[in-house]
Amino acid sequence: MTLRLGPELIKMGRVSGDGGVFFLVTDIAVKPSHQGKGYGRKLMEKITEYLRREVPAGSFATLIEDKPADRLYAQFGFQPVSPGSEGMYWRQLGGL
Repeated sequence: MTLRLGPELIKMGRVSGDGGVFFLVTDIAVKPSHQGKGYGRKLMEKITEYLRREVPAGSFATLIEDKPADRLYAQFGFQPVSPGSEGMYWRQLGGL
């Protein structure tokens, strides 16, 4: 999902997954000059609508957040996985 004002990209976000059990909310971003104007909330409203419509019962949607964005995501039902689980990541180092 994206929003442009003319040629300028203001916000973006996407959901990917296996179509059955696991879904990942990624690339949630609002251009710094447009932050604090409710665009992040609108983006999460649209993503949450999509998840409610498309994700089968019993499936998971996950995301990795940077603080203080956790407060925004919590308003849409996302919860920390700890202490029962911990998130992990792998990062490719170096360049091609």
